Amino acid sequence: AGEYIYFIDSDDYINPNALETMVNLCERHDLDLLIFKLVNFDDKTGEENPHYSDMPFLLDLGDAFTYRDFDDYLFKVDVTVSTKFFKRQLIINRRFPEGLIFEDNAFIFDYIFDARRIFFLDECLYHRRVREGSIITLASKNHCDLIEIYRIIEDKFKSRGIYEEYRERLFMRKIDSIYYRFTTIDSKFKAEYFDLMKRDFENQKKEFDRDFNLDKIDQRIMTIFNAVIQSDNPSQIKANMKAKKTDSKIAKMLRI
Repeated sequence: AGEYIYFIDSDDYINPNALETMVNLCERHDLDLLIFKLVNFDDKTGEENPHYSDMPFLLDLGDAFTYRDFDDYLFKVDVTVSTKFFKRQLIINRRFPEGLIFEDNAFIFDYIFDARRIFFLDECLYHRRVREGSIITLASKNHCDLIEIYRIIEDKFKSRGIYEEYRERLFMRKIDSIYYRFTTIDSKFKAEYFDLMKRDFENQKKEFDRDFNLDKIDQRIMTIFNAVIQSDNPSQIKANMKAKKTDSKIAKMLRI
């Protein structure tokens, strides 16, 4: 068995000599994790987006760093597993959540906490094909899995004793991601997704009211969170969000 492990989707491809580049960098810097970038390309038109995984906050961190060195940007790291080169010793006993899409999200956070030497290569080595019917473009019922994935991520933070430190930032990432998928999911599955989303938000409401520092929560996230909880069906969310934005503007005017 080799010292490193790499994952690549059968529909995609990597640059010539990409694996050689990955191995050389890992050996040169004694890395636990190498992070690089990808290019999204349209399967029909060939149009490319090389900026999908830009991470400028990693550029000046040197030859070896840990997640603590980009602590403020932890939730801005691209979680695509194919833009990572893993040390076999650290990855061999880890497992992806079974039967769920968006599994990269949980897997990457778990691994990155244990990586003591990380390096970022500001180059696109991976080319990801985007086509109709792919997980990237198909907003199907499977997107409901994202809600369970965030429960798994929260559990990983809690098991490491760092949940309270990241609580507000993780909350904002979670609400933003889950709501975004709600806006894109096929109308056939919107009601089911809404029920799961609302139930999850309601379950976190007690903790939110009791423990969260509201000064650290973006107002947009607050608006989404409360609007979902106060809605009885998917069609009410936009109206509730609009009402809350109006209330917020009025309250701000009264404070002036």
